[in-house]
Amino acid sequence: MTFPIYMFAHFIYGMAMAFGWQKRVLREGDIIGLPLLLSLLPVCLVTVPCGVLLLRYAAGWFSHGLIMGEATIAYERFHFGMIMLVLFAACGSAIAGFSASIFYVSRDVGWQAQRLARSTVAIIAIVLLCESRPILHVTGNYYLWQHPVGIVSLVITAALFLSFWFIRERQ
Repeated sequence: MTFPIYMFAHFIYGMAMAFGWQKRVLREGDIIGLPLLLSLLPVCLVTVPCGVLLLRYAAGWFSHGLIMGEATIAYERFHFGMIMLVLFAACGSAIAGFSASIFYVSRDVGWQAQRLARSTVAIIAIVLLCESRPILHVTGNYYLWQHPVGIVSLVITAALFLSFWFIRERQ
């Protein structure tokens, strides 16, 4: 999971969590509160540390070579700034998806939120189609399924999906 896909996945996760919390949010009118905090809990505890692992050990692949090519991060101060970027990007994307979805649902145009989610999935598909070789080829002779970043990407996806499933079952 590269950085653009990572951000869009968190945006879709935020939208899905808004639909999972929809009854409670509309009933209580409480957007910035327990639903948002519980939605950000798996992001902060699981996916941000996994994103930091991807950034630290496969920085060139994770950032599509945008910042430093194929090199790894050598300076710790620079690495801390990049960690904060991953943290704010993941949390900000999830909050933006949550807020956008609640915005549309509260105005009885939930189909607009579904259209936004579909367009986000389309953007992910376009990135995967246009950049399939760099996404699948991590470093050297290793492909995504042969490198540990494949497992970390699966952990991120599983954490987001399982937290949505857990909330959906509890509502």
